[in-house]
Amino acid sequence: MLVLQLCTCAETVPVRVMIGTREAFLAPAPVFDGTRVLAPVSVLDSLGATRTDSSDGKISITSALGKTSEIETVNVNSSPMLPMDKVAQAIGADATWDAEKRTFTMLARLESVEFVDDTLKINCSLPVSY
Repeated sequence: MLVLQLCTCAETVPVRVMIGTREAFLAPAPVFDGTRVLAPVSVLDSLGATRTDSSDGKISITSALGKTSEIETVNVNSSPMLPMDKVAQAIGADATWDAEKRTFTMLARLESVEFVDDTLKINCSLPVSY
């Protein structure tokens, strides 16, 4: 019982979320709850994803490449937050957590390369600047 109380009372610490080499400046700030990084739902805008909210605390996410997944939100100080490991998995991104620097980084995965109508198309799991 005491262990359960310690887990539910764990404090959150602010963290950085990097999308490629750019920091995602989000409000409220992303946090680490001792086991995972949580970011506000608005992080999806930076990832080229769209969302549909439902009344049961879940969000349906559609990635830039059309992959759809459902993720349950977590309330942090009355703000709905998304577990970033689940977001990375849902949109097909690679993710790393650096505990020392308190930084969560998401990198785009190369999905395909094609030549269409005299245009080279490089499709990635996240929007990539060039």
